[in-house]
Amino acid sequence: MSKHGLDTTWDTANAIEKTKKDDVCQINHEVKPYSLEVVKGAWLMGDWERLTSCPIGEMQDMENREIHALMAGAAYMQLGDVKLGRLCVSQAREWGCSKHLIAKVLTTGVYFTLGRAEFLNNQRLKSQNHVITALRSFSNDNEALIPTVDLDNISAVLGTSLLPPPLSMHGFIDWVMERDDAPILRYLFKVHQPKRHLEFGTWQGLGACLCLEETNATVWTINLHDGETKPDGSWAYGERVLNEQVPNDPVSMNFGEDDKGPIVYHRTDAGSYIGWMYRQKGYGHRVCQIYCDSRQWDASNYPPDFFDSVFVDGGHQSDVVISDTRKALSVLRTGGMIIWHDFCPDTEVATYNPVAKEVTLILQALLAEIGGMFSHLGWINPSMILMGIKK
Repeated sequence: MSKHGLDTTWDTANAIEKTKKDDVCQINHEVKPYSLEVVKGAWLMGDWERLTSCPIGEMQDMENREIHALMAGAAYMQLGDVKLGRLCVSQAREWGCSKHLIAKVLTTGVYFTLGRAEFLNNQRLKSQNHVITALRSFSNDNEALIPTVDLDNISAVLGTSLLPPPLSMHGFIDWVMERDDAPILRYLFKVHQPKRHLEFGTWQGLGACLCLEETNATVWTINLHDGETKPDGSWAYGERVLNEQVPNDPVSMNFGEDDKGPIVYHRTDAGSYIGWMYRQKGYGHRVCQIYCDSRQWDASNYPPDFFDSVFVDGGHQSDVVISDTRKALSVLRTGGMIIWHDFCPDTEVATYNPVAKEVTLILQALLAEIGGMFSHLGWINPSMILMGIKK
């Protein structure tokens, strides 16, 4: 999976993108005045550029101009332009914005900043807590419950007569994506039939294959070229290889031999391992493979309705989940489907699956505010899948 936020400057090292901008449809969009709901969503998603795209002089005749000015000011501060930030905040106060709301928004910004600082210091748990506090401090609800959709009833939600796959016989403690979630993902793609599909987190290409095999879609998929590295410098994903079929020229390390044979480990989220499954099956001509940190992927070159579906299964850190979600929704069409993996609100799962715990916490905090963007949104039970249909 790609190991990719709130602020796209959190990690700028070694980001490369093999596909050139000339290879995709380039449409740069002029940002128009937008609703208060969109402004609030942009703030929570860390879309500072959008919030600062409207000059303060043009806010004069806008409805809720004081909120627009306040959000712009807070965004300028996040971008490091304190002078313009103070100017906008001062204008917001003159236009009637309450001191309480100004303090609330600026305090939220402080939490975002603290989250970035802790992330850069490799303090993931502290960073996550700051980000979630920031999101919840601006929410009207202390807790937002994401609806549950039983797998048996998913066909009714999707408006199809196609029956879903049978329920897995395994409990969450033994849950495996390839066995337990893959049939559900395959079903969702088969029902939705996207023409253009975006994926955050290629890994070995399983997710792409599920879409490619069930549809005629072209797939854009993003992954770090060199794989994810843990804070201590070790590989995030590696497996010992004995006699398995593997791609050519893998990134590997040899640790001698034991009674089973050579002790050779392959880095399974880097180099030739990335997307090898779809290449092996002959789908390479339908895939646009992008090598980069997804936080640095430039979504502005794509029209806002370009993709029919998006699968978010990249980095699981809070900043990455938020960034991938923001970019996904910015290019997903109305009626399009977004799928997040590793989401499971089952309380027991959080005790033994730290990845699912982190992804679930941040999406619960975030989706409390962007839930209005969906006509349908729900955790598919039982699974590690959150699915939404964009309004």
